[in-house]
Amino acid sequence: MTEISVNESPFLEALGKLRSETALLPWVDLQRFFAQGKVLEVASTEDLLVCAAHMAMDNRQKVSNLQSRGGLSPPSDDRARQWYAEKVQLWTVVVAPFVLVQEMSESEPESGPQAPPS
Repeated sequence: MTEISVNESPFLEALGKLRSETALLPWVDLQRFFAQGKVLEVASTEDLLVCAAHMAMDNRQKVSNLQSRGGLSPPSDDRARQWYAEKVQLWTVVVAPFVLVQEMSESEPESGPQAPPS
């Protein structure tokens, strides 16, 4: 799970803003972004909103750490085909120029990813 080690107000504000910008979308609507190389998958062990906030705030150290441990990466072609075949819906948030996606977990509410408490 992604740790929040940034206690600054701007980080928490970014979390709140990104929370309001999440959407549950079918993979078919995201394929064109995948074809452009603009989709990044957030691993189920990470928090979608925290990853997005680190990207939005250009926290290169945190983003690099996420990438090196496999918490943030482009989905493979096989993964994209699986999502298409299974008509998967993914939680999404845009951090331009990227679209971050994460599969909805079994225990996750339909209301979407929750920003960690402030």
